[in-house]
Amino acid sequence: MAETGVKARFYVDKKLMGKASEDAKRPVYEDRVYLELRIVGNRGDVVIHEAKEEHKQRFPEAWAAYQAGHETPHDGTPLTSWPRMTPAMVANLRGLNVFTIEELASLPDIALQKIGMDGMKLRADAQQYLENAMRTADFEAMDTLQAQNETMAAQLKALSEQLAAMQETKKPKKEKAEA
Repeated sequence: MAETGVKARFYVDKKLMGKASEDAKRPVYEDRVYLELRIVGNRGDVVIHEAKEEHKQRFPEAWAAYQAGHETPHDGTPLTSWPRMTPAMVANLRGLNVFTIEELASLPDIALQKIGMDGMKLRADAQQYLENAMRTADFEAMDTLQAQNETMAAQLKALSEQLAAMQETKKPKKEKAEA
């Protein structure tokens, strides 16, 4: 599971090999896998480590995306899915490592200062958007369950009618004549 507020990305870059460069009397590089960590809502703080096994275990989704040759997925609803967002707003938030409405809704106050005067309103709007989306999803789930229930009730009625018809044909002729 992804760590809240932390974006992890694995990538390949070159590493200057000191001893090999000295021996060859020229720069010698090797490809290495690195881990880049960014804090959501903070443009400046980037930490880069050469990837170790513990990093792969700590950020399994990012590692799986790297291995598959994909960008690290962002958990949540993309900012671009929200009609309120303009392209400039999306770009500005991406500059702060905010890629989803869920990330925006959970930004701490200190990160909102970097957004500007509308930061608190934007976060509140994101929270409201998510609450409305949950309610809509609940209603859709209820509608789906109701439709399934109606289908099953109709099937049960049809099966009951079939069973009654089968029982009627199984009755002895004498019982039918008396009835």
